[in-house]
Amino acid sequence: MAEPLLQVENLSVAYPPYDAERTVLRQVSLAVESGEALGIIGESGSGKSTVALAILDYLATGGRYLDGRIRFAGKELTAMTRRQKRSLYGREIAYVAQDPSASLNPSLKIGTQLTEGMALHLGMDAESARKKAVALLDEVRLRDPVRLLDRYPHQLSGGMQQRVCIAMALACDPSLVILDEPTTGLDAVTETAILDLLKDLKLKRRLSIILISHNLAAVAGLADAIAIMYGGMVVESGPAAPIFARPAHRYSRLLLDALPSLRAPSRALSEIPWQEASIPRTGCPFRDRCDMAIAACADEFSSAVVNESWLTRCVRWKDVLAAGPRHECASDAHDEHAFSAQIRPAGAGTTTAMPVLSVSSLVHGYGRKRLGRPEAEVRAVDDVSFELAEGETLGVIGESGSGKSTLARCVVGLVQPTAGSIRLAGKELTGFSRYPREVCRQIQIVFQNIAGSLHPRKTMSRVLARPYQLYEHRTPALDELQRLIASVGLKAHLLPKRASALSGGEKQRSALARAYAPRPSVLILDEAFSALDASMKIRVARLIRDRKQELGTSIIFITHDLPFVKYVADRLIVMYRGWVCETGRAADILSPPYHPYTETLVWAALRLEGERPATLPETAERDSTPAGAAVKGCPFASQCPRKLGTICETQSPPVRRGAEGRQIACHIPMDDLREMQLAEYPPIAIAKGARA
Repeated sequence: MAEPLLQVENLSVAYPPYDAERTVLRQVSLAVESGEALGIIGESGSGKSTVALAILDYLATGGRYLDGRIRFAGKELTAMTRRQKRSLYGREIAYVAQDPSASLNPSLKIGTQLTEGMALHLGMDAESARKKAVALLDEVRLRDPVRLLDRYPHQLSGGMQQRVCIAMALACDPSLVILDEPTTGLDAVTETAILDLLKDLKLKRRLSIILISHNLAAVAGLADAIAIMYGGMVVESGPAAPIFARPAHRYSRLLLDALPSLRAPSRALSEIPWQEASIPRTGCPFRDRCDMAIAACADEFSSAVVNESWLTRCVRWKDVLAAGPRHECASDAHDEHAFSAQIRPAGAGTTTAMPVLSVSSLVHGYGRKRLGRPEAEVRAVDDVSFELAEGETLGVIGESGSGKSTLARCVVGLVQPTAGSIRLAGKELTGFSRYPREVCRQIQIVFQNIAGSLHPRKTMSRVLARPYQLYEHRTPALDELQRLIASVGLKAHLLPKRASALSGGEKQRSALARAYAPRPSVLILDEAFSALDASMKIRVARLIRDRKQELGTSIIFITHDLPFVKYVADRLIVMYRGWVCETGRAADILSPPYHPYTETLVWAALRLEGERPATLPETAERDSTPAGAAVKGCPFASQCPRKLGTICETQSPPVRRGAEGRQIACHIPMDDLREMQLAEYPPIAIAKGARA
């Protein structure tokens, strides 16, 4: 049998002082065959990214290989010098980081960044490198590649930047590409397009891929094999399909059962218990959280062979397998191993109380100049209206560039709307150039970039004390801060630490604690869960639900995650290029979608779950109309898979109203939309009983 392209054997990595507590990888073994995609999944802090950095010899300062070896194409990487490795990385092994905006130099044109690797590793002249750069951009499905070479990164969307990074990784024709969270923060349509691109490249180039991701559905759609990590160990590895269907480690089972799905809207999501103490460094690292743990779990255990290349480090793997396939035995109240803490779908009905927040005909536009001449106004938010009742969760969904974040910034007072009304408890806010302090106290926001929201030089106790100092003119006592941080499931020992010492999930919950400190009436979550793994999302969502019940806080939840928003939101607003195309109860809008644009979003989400093999409708990224530019007719007409004809291109769609407050802006009658979508989505709409 041929040797794998990449083979990692018993790899252990530690940081100073190189003791058991600072050993971040323990006896990690995995292999990648030529032309194969390996998915590495696990919670935050499980060691996924450290595996990639160890392969790339790019460990943080002080990182040291304690044991094991890494072989690539027959070469022993751990025995090579830095100079020898320099000719290998970028040429044979390429890397695509999580944040494309941080990977691209903002001061250099795309063409320069694409061709420099070709000149360094392949010795290509400028003309030949530029021709190859054009071909690469075309290969990653970017329109007008010649023009793109002369643009700067900030002139590209997030999805376009990510494709440029993939093109850069492919520039020197590598055998292996490592992608670390390549689709985090992207909407479902763009994410689906990126994953389809990777599948195509894998087949055409016989490219080997390591995909590290929190998105389990994305890994399931691309990977041939998977490695599931916890506590720096690979607890299960083998072929992807059977493991996703019927895992043999209890952690794998619970992690996959925490994944929301549009295909099973009635299933409750189970929360994995929190790790109360440090992760055990002997035996099974998951045993303190496991409901099936026995005394033997504390003993050293070599991997059990389930069949052929399928390995698991669970002493009770036969009992785990005996539970049956996941889709037949989802974790719910009747599962003998289920945990009691669960989140069930929202949307049982909305309150009719006086709205806490009312937004009416809101517009945010700005003018642009091109060659010294003003262009037509661009509208990032175009005539948006909604009401938010006390204790209600309103989800806002749509692709990148649809105006969701701009809407949030208008509501919180960070940007001034061009027209329209924002009323908080009946008080008009649009007349203020700067919100009064009391209004700021009542409307709080948690941003997507949590690391940029927490002061890097201040301890968490100072960060969390700031709302009390600002709104109540006092410094809180230590026990008050301890209660605050405990309300979001964090321990008091984090208070003296700075943000840099916290994990992603701890930063997320610290930001939530700070937002809850002034007891706001309205809390805006702007993609606040995008960087969290599935189990952490469930935990944070449960904490938000508990605090909402305690304080009566109303929530605006902005997200790309359609399966998850269905579980936490009462109502939804669907936005496209600043325009609201559909509103209604969350369960109604997604089961099934009526508006063709909502259908595009749901279709993409189902593709990520492996539901729809057909080609997606045209995506927003292929639309040449500038985002927010004034258009005649329906803004979605140029991409609509159900366009009626010229009426959609020349006349604004009427707003049609249905039962339970549902509204759809479309020329197609609502009954016709209902019939065609029920026929298209029977597994969600009928088989699961989401609606009659």
